[in-house]
Amino acid sequence: MVGNEYVDVGGAATDTTVDGYSDTELWLGGETLTVTVDQGDLDTNVTDGTRVVLVVESGVRAAGTVTEVSG
Repeated sequence: MVGNEYVDVGGAATDTTVDGYSDTELWLGGETLTVTVDQGDLDTNVTDGTRVVLVVESGVRAAGTVTEVSG
């Protein structure tokens, strides 16, 4: 969820990496998961501080806020 909008992290508008590797499908404890979302594909206006919640299949969840990076 990004600002109350569901985002498919496996979708075409996203890029995911685990500790910088994009070819893994496993996120282990102590590793950093980075999800990059193309804001142009969202209805929500995403800015610094927008709340993000990530929930995995087993029910584990993590929440944080957006860090906006232009590039």
